[in-house]
Amino acid sequence: MNIESQRNSCNYCGTPLKERMYFCPQCSTPYKNVEELIPSKLPEYVDSEMLIRQNKEAWHVFFIVLGALVAGSFIGLFFQVNEETGASYVATSGMLIIATIYLMARDWGTISSQLKRLGFERWHAWVGLLVLAPCLLLNYGYHSVIESLYPAMESDNYKSIISSELGLIWVMCVSPAILEEITFRGYIQTYFARDFSQWKAIAIGSILFSVMHFSLLSAPYLFIAGALMGWTRYKTDSLYPSMLIHFLHNYIVVSFFTEL
Repeated sequence: MNIESQRNSCNYCGTPLKERMYFCPQCSTPYKNVEELIPSKLPEYVDSEMLIRQNKEAWHVFFIVLGALVAGSFIGLFFQVNEETGASYVATSGMLIIATIYLMARDWGTISSQLKRLGFERWHAWVGLLVLAPCLLLNYGYHSVIESLYPAMESDNYKSIISSELGLIWVMCVSPAILEEITFRGYIQTYFARDFSQWKAIAIGSILFSVMHFSLLSAPYLFIAGALMGWTRYKTDSLYPSMLIHFLHNYIVVSFFTEL
């Protein structure tokens, strides 16, 4: 028996050996040290919490959007002449536009595929639009209960803040539908989906979406609304259906659920 055959077969029973094993598969006679099969450095264990924290791309988007909201609020307060100028809303919308343009220029590849497909050819888009109706009823009932429990809370009168009808629709409906869907569903949800299942990514994105609105009482409902738009984006591989749902949601809320 030559040296090559000795190395590839068991010296005791002659059975062919396997490189990934340190013993003979037939007679269990060791032929190499077990340490040779153990890597010098074992991979670090990473749990779900660590994966969320380590997703730098998603958190980068979140804090850019948060910074844009804070900056817009301060700019609006600086130019606020009276309570009816709507400067904060306009400034915040402008800062979010700048932030979104920056994000799209920074990582166009992630968002481009979601903007190439219309998404309405898939039935999920229409299911999402149908589910919007009970979602709006839930919104109305939920906030009616909150207002009954906290009488001091008054519905926002957006029209008294932004007198222009077109300005109101742009600031409260069009702008959020486009910008928030690109940032939360287009970027944040997509980034988290690289480490988790789509369902976990939708849940995480919806939590951050509700947090970004700075309303503790509305957070549960905002999570549900965010999950609906996240599911629609996932199933259609497009941002347009979720943008339409977001626009219709805000338009109906501003037009019928608030004091105009």
